Amino acid sequence: DQLILGMVTTTTTVAIYSVAMQINDLFLQFTSSITSVLLPKATEMEVGNSSGEKFTDFMIFTGRIILIIYSCMTIGLYTYGKNFISLWAGIDFVEAWTVAMIIILASAIPRIQAPANDILKAKKKHGMLTSMYAGMAVANVVLSIILIKHFGIVGAAIGTAIPLILGNTVYANFYYSKYAEINITRYFKELLNKLWAVIIIGFIFSKVINIIHIYGWLGFFIKGSMFTIVYILLTWIIGLTKNEKNMAKKLFKINRG
Repeated sequence: DQLILGMVTTTTTVAIYSVAMQINDLFLQFTSSITSVLLPKATEMEVGNSSGEKFTDFMIFTGRIILIIYSCMTIGLYTYGKNFISLWAGIDFVEAWTVAMIIILASAIPRIQAPANDILKAKKKHGMLTSMYAGMAVANVVLSIILIKHFGIVGAAIGTAIPLILGNTVYANFYYSKYAEINITRYFKELLNKLWAVIIIGFIFSKVINIIHIYGWLGFFIKGSMFTIVYILLTWIIGLTKNEKNMAKKLFKINRG
């Protein structure tokens, strides 16, 4: 997208898009750091000939971990992102917020479901998805060229988002159901169990906190810290299941020990 933007727009537009991509990369690095430790588990499950329901349990467990943190980061970016970008890169780069939000939201489900790719690799059934990714890259280029002419930098983001939604979300879930034997209906139902309330209430609290008239880096850190604390408390009080709370307590005891 940056290459296409460079050909048909200005260097300033490319710089703004670059800022958005740096923010997007932070989100990507987060999910990658989690999934990098999950492939051995997925391989172990396949070697042990685990059932589709076991793979679904694995997807739900890892997906909820990613969703909790990814949604916190996304809400934070939505509410405080413009302020952060203006402080970090300058007021002229605030449009990067719109670009980042479009791509990060379009990437949400694929990133939350990233462990499914590990399952497919363990089952050696990821070939068709690889072909789909190649098709997405071509679609991204074509759509971006068309949309940039009409919507500028936002068009580039939309040109990236559409293939992500159609390919990595719609088609990929059909593929996961058929070849990774994931129970998609149960997956989404249990993925969002209780966490949907955390996301909605957390979003409302983020807007309330943003009313506080403290500006600059100090204001950003105070508001961001307050929101993070509230989100963690909400997750613990109403978001986690009993089993998840027990696991968290055990992990905390191990780390303290």
